[in-house]
Amino acid sequence: MRAASLLVFIGVMLVSSISWGQDKLRLGARFGGNWSQMSAPSDPAGEPTLNSGAAYSGIGFQGGISTLLPIAKIDAGAWLVGIDILFARHYSSAEVSDNATGAKRVTDLQTTVFRVPLHAGFGFGRGAFGGRVTLGPELLMGVGSGSTISQENVEMTPDPLFTTPVTHVGLTAVFAADWAVGRFILPMEFRFTYDPMVPSTTVERFDGFENADNPGNFQVAHDVQFLFMLGVDYLISLSEP
Repeated sequence: MRAASLLVFIGVMLVSSISWGQDKLRLGARFGGNWSQMSAPSDPAGEPTLNSGAAYSGIGFQGGISTLLPIAKIDAGAWLVGIDILFARHYSSAEVSDNATGAKRVTDLQTTVFRVPLHAGFGFGRGAFGGRVTLGPELLMGVGSGSTISQENVEMTPDPLFTTPVTHVGLTAVFAADWAVGRFILPMEFRFTYDPMVPSTTVERFDGFENADNPGNFQVAHDVQFLFMLGVDYLISLSEP
């Protein structure tokens, strides 16, 4: 009985669902998690390095508002342009250890970023279900950063790692599945962002590097970022008076 009721409910939702919004402005909210990586530096031999050249990676979260506007409708779907404003926290860590002595050093980084992607692409669908693929630039505006260092089996107190947030422009791709229910759409999105402005060497990643004793502030940014988000969009008809 419960299974039959569920099937009836799904059927009613599909029948009552409008075309999934390719001729309507979409205004909605997003929330989800992220995985970020600052790739290992390519330091020349003899040049300073940090944490033995380890990469940083970790899990964070983000949320915010999203908009999508159809700019040209065709039989198979519509061309879309969208802009989002997301508040994100990115965490990453790197570990260096010595098996012979049992010494271990873990450096944790965190940064707060306002993400503003401007992306365009194609949306398609049939009935209540659809999908989207969009691409474009993304403003990554860092507004805060920090670091913590922990050690095991090491007598010396670690030097602090001073950090600074940075503002970069990256490239983002969005792959999404949509389900329309009445005047709402429930999206599930996978996003990939690449930040080409992250320097490739340790020296370049410090702002104002002079020498190993006075390296300056470490710029916290991640060149590889994967985001997963769920949300809800409200459809606003563009054809209504």
